Amino acid sequence: MWMGFITTIEQSIVPMFLIIACGFFYQRRKKGSIKEITDLTLLVLAPMTVFNKLVQHNIALPELGDHLLFMLLLTGAMVVIGWIGAIVLRSGEENRIPFILSVSMINIGNFGVPLIHFTYGADASYYAILTFIAFNLPLTTVAIYLSSGESSRLGAFKDMLRIPLFHAAVLALVVTTFSIPVPAIAMKVTSYLGQAAFPVFIFILGMQVANIKLSRSMIRLVAAAVIIRLVLSPVIAIPIMDMLHFEGIERNVALIQTSCPSALLPLMYAIRFNRPTSLLAATILTSTLLASASLTAVITIFG
Repeated sequence: MWMGFITTIEQSIVPMFLIIACGFFYQRRKKGSIKEITDLTLLVLAPMTVFNKLVQHNIALPELGDHLLFMLLLTGAMVVIGWIGAIVLRSGEENRIPFILSVSMINIGNFGVPLIHFTYGADASYYAILTFIAFNLPLTTVAIYLSSGESSRLGAFKDMLRIPLFHAAVLALVVTTFSIPVPAIAMKVTSYLGQAAFPVFIFILGMQVANIKLSRSMIRLVAAAVIIRLVLSPVIAIPIMDMLHFEGIERNVALIQTSCPSALLPLMYAIRFNRPTSLLAATILTSTLLASASLTAVITIFG
């Protein structure tokens, strides 16, 4: 248990917080344009990494069946819980969507992978990729739709289409499902550009942390969101996995990945669409800091 805890800190927590610190001090000194960097990341870097990773792992759509159903049931449940929680906690209109997104959208690929590899070895990689792909779909669709500042459904849908993350995921799944060859140079370019996406996401989080303004009521929302994301999520996930007959390594990997901290992408969308960002930034930061302990507990109790 303790080795897993140390591994998560060394491979996930420390690098992330060093990059966050760089973004924080850069923003305090230079007052950079967060929106311009966010647009570059959402429109260029992130689609590149989504396409490259999905093609590289060569997962065809039929292989995702049970994991897609698991994603739909768990994400739907967490969205409903987030919506009810926002009402009960009287979040206010401006913080309702950020609260829902902070509890329902998961940092599925970049946080739990080192711990999964350490705990279960190479045999777990295939199931980790299936979960990663399935839970990235709501991040590239639902999260954008909810983040949109448009008042109409059509306007929100158009906003979703303006950010090419979903397009990249669909294109990659078409390529893998129908075994369409991708030129080596295309894979090389998408790999080079895609490698910058996650570090830049974290850097932007650091920049946004420098601008956080938390009221007493918002601190209460952050605490509730972190508890729901790190504690309630695995409790909800377990009966869903049992219903879908997830067993062994497949079950353990899915449980760990869906117990990870709040995703970074909703913060990028909030910046893009001029939504309030403080709640999201604070929840991502706090849940990431506490996740090494909570994930170790999940493995010990359930795994």
